[in-house]
Amino acid sequence: SYEAFCQEMGLSPDRKTIVFGSEGKLFPQDSEIAEILYEIIEEGGLPADCQLLIRPHYGHKDDVKKFTQLLGKPHVAIDLYNVESRGFKDAWDYSDTFTNRWINTLVHAAVMVNNRSSLSIDAAALDRPTVNIVFDGRVKLPYAKSARRMNEYDFYQEVLNTGGSRKVESREELKQALIDYLNDPTADAKKRG
Repeated sequence: SYEAFCQEMGLSPDRKTIVFGSEGKLFPQDSEIAEILYEIIEEGGLPADCQLLIRPHYGHKDDVKKFTQLLGKPHVAIDLYNVESRGFKDAWDYSDTFTNRWINTLVHAAVMVNNRSSLSIDAAALDRPTVNIVFDGRVKLPYAKSARRMNEYDFYQEVLNTGGSRKVESREELKQALIDYLNDPTADAKKRG
């Protein structure tokens, strides 16, 4: 249930959960995007009370450290429950417990937010609205280091071209996409299928 999931993750069952999936070392600006999401939630203006669940990239060691500035903030939780598998180079947790928690994260996500991640495909499989970040946080980086370069990757073009997720290029567009999906979680659902 959503209540049990929230209790496990340290969240409130009275708020909708926005999930942010990190890209690990491939996108160091993830910490700024998480901060911006937190600010949007705290400043109000969304159609529902929300909270933020951050999912570090477990295949990139110590990715959770990028988000320490948000630890202990109200309405924020970080999924810290990865138990590293010693038998695999990527140290990912391949347990049933981890898998079940991830499925519950997707099922209970009001909106999934990420940057060119396979998390968009996972979310689409469970018909969860997804927002793809195509900006660099608070600064505009040179193109070679920018989130904008995701537009040139063939593998992700297939995801973006479906129209089943929103591509946002600014904080304002991010907030509007969250408003749209919180108001109507079925928006773009036909394109996700």
